[in-house]
Amino acid sequence: MRYFRKFIFLTTILFSNFSLAQELHQLNTSVRALGMGNAYVAVVNNIDSMFYNPAGFAQNSEFNWTILDPKIGISGLEAASKVADLQTDGGFASALRELYGEKVAVGASAKTAITTPWFAAAFYDSLDTSLVVNNPAVPEIDANIINDLGMAFGFGFSILPAVQLGMAFKRITRTGSRFTLGSSLIGSLDPEAIQDEILREGVGYSSDLGFNIAPDLGIAEAVVSFVWRDMGVTSFRSTSDGAEPPPSDQDNMILGFAFILDVGLVHVIPTFEVQHLNRSEVQIGKKVNMGLEIGLPLVDLRAGFHQGYYTLGVGLNLGIIKFDAATYGVELGAYPGQIEDRRYVVQFTLELGFDANLNFLGGGSGGSGGSGGRGGSRGVKQRR
Repeated sequence: MRYFRKFIFLTTILFSNFSLAQELHQLNTSVRALGMGNAYVAVVNNIDSMFYNPAGFAQNSEFNWTILDPKIGISGLEAASKVADLQTDGGFASALRELYGEKVAVGASAKTAITTPWFAAAFYDSLDTSLVVNNPAVPEIDANIINDLGMAFGFGFSILPAVQLGMAFKRITRTGSRFTLGSSLIGSLDPEAIQDEILREGVGYSSDLGFNIAPDLGIAEAVVSFVWRDMGVTSFRSTSDGAEPPPSDQDNMILGFAFILDVGLVHVIPTFEVQHLNRSEVQIGKKVNMGLEIGLPLVDLRAGFHQGYYTLGVGLNLGIIKFDAATYGVELGAYPGQIEDRRYVVQFTLELGFDANLNFLGGGSGGSGGSGGRGGSRGVKQRR
């Protein structure tokens, strides 16, 4: 049993996002957004609005069921093989020394959701774990292991012809912690001590506010958005008396802009965004994201900059089935250009869509992957 539990712990570390303390964490990201530099609040109008900008629900006029949308991402394949060596007692100490300075990332998430005109509800599961090995002489592991199981609902509506307001609410059961494993604990790999940290559990409630100004310019639309995520900080109350709760989520104020040009079978969307407006300690280069999407029949091509590093993405829409892939850079240090972690993520979405008269539309406006929605490809470029 001891070796089995050690294997489970080390496997959890393997399926993780590498992180330093200065990484800006964001759960429930969209693959479409990541391909566009994660500059997405002024573009989104499908189920992704639940996690990016709930004012986007005001743009939705369809009924969609996102049946499933599994997502997986990875970086550091060579380092991941070194992590596997940790599963053997004989190679543990040497493997830790080999991992010093390496970057390892593997992560996954999924959800099911229903969207209607102006309203949506979702059930989701998201895992965000992190690992960094410090001090090769006397190793320490800084760990971040967070799993969220959540229920969410959101709505959006127009308060003026070109002005939209939306809110989203979530009930989150969070398991995990952020902690440091010292050399003595690493040497013993005491499962009970480790589980005391990993199995912290708490329940929290979060709310997001979104606001859009979106004038219609004919063949184009300009959108200016303001979003306040995790208003007032999302904190958690432990489910066990006297136990430490899981860590909180800091609030994030975002200002975004997009210009949506839609002509026939082609659309072009440049977008720009500044995140963490309320956090002076975050360096400006890590706050700025920008991106571009060019939509063709069946395929969307994406590119952008995220925290100073390039992003690339592609979306393929085959009706009820959608596929999205992206690569993006994350800054692990204090400022862009210091320590990059290059990551790769793919997502598969199965979705059914109906119009306001309940006529079948195939894949609808796009699931979490995002090939669809405002500007996104929809089969052979059918437009709302």
